[in-house]
Amino acid sequence: NSQHKSAYQNTLKREYSRFYVGSLPCDKDLYANVFYFFSEDKNLDADNISKPTWDALNNIAYSDDKQIKIRCAAAIDISNKEFTFDDSNLSDVAYDLINRLFDGEDTVLIEVGVINSNRNLFNLSSLWK
Repeated sequence: NSQHKSAYQNTLKREYSRFYVGSLPCDKDLYANVFYFFSEDKNLDADNISKPTWDALNNIAYSDDKQIKIRCAAAIDISNKEFTFDDSNLSDVAYDLINRLFDGEDTVLIEVGVINSNRNLFNLSSLWK
């Protein structure tokens, strides 16, 4: 409902601003990923998580969510706890994510970045290199 959506968006704005360092909002073409990790199914699919996420980050991460030209969204059940991580080069954000996952907390991981125009957009893995 709209009350839960508003609470989610307010939390998202606060947390995004806490972790992101840089000049905001960006005015370039972007790619964006949102991954919803859950341990109890609440009937939230990837689209139900991604659209409120993109809306919440308007004027925070970017001027308008129309700047997102490539997006990926996933809802991932973590109740089986069969995750492995290479922790040799993890950021504070990654450690926070891992701790939340192993504590069984529902967690949203967001990545927003500028599309590198020198890369082939059909080789999407190149966006993250």
